[in-house]
Amino acid sequence: MHGITDDDVVDARPFEKILPRLRQVTKGKTICAYNASFDRGIVLGHIWRAGKKPMHLEPRDSWFCLMEAYADWIGSYRWLRLGGSHRALGDCQAARNVLITMSKGRGTTVTPSPAAPGDPIPGPPVGTVLAATALPAQAASEA
Repeated sequence: MHGITDDDVVDARPFEKILPRLRQVTKGKTICAYNASFDRGIVLGHIWRAGKKPMHLEPRDSWFCLMEAYADWIGSYRWLRLGGSHRALGDCQAARNVLITMSKGRGTTVTPSPAAPGDPIPGPPVGTVLAATALPAQAASEA
């Protein structure tokens, strides 16, 4: 599936040796993964096989699924390929690019591209907290 061979990982450190550093860099943080349920399962499986305790890496609310957030953002209801080549660096860079794209706040969850010049800029989606707290158009222009 990923094309990683035994030769590719022959010099890799065992998981139990990197686990303390993984715990250190993730403690008190939300772990952002493109496919969080898959990545969480892989990490927890390695932890259990090593006979260690998962600690803060186990709770689902410690993980944020970037793929689900991106699918919501573009209005998709399907699994979205990341396109990072199944290598750590490529996948991290691709996930980072998705996060950066979403952070620009372009459009709404169903219109992720910027409005064309002269197009009205949509307000917050109806029924959301943002819509309930938004200023009416006239009040906003006077503010």
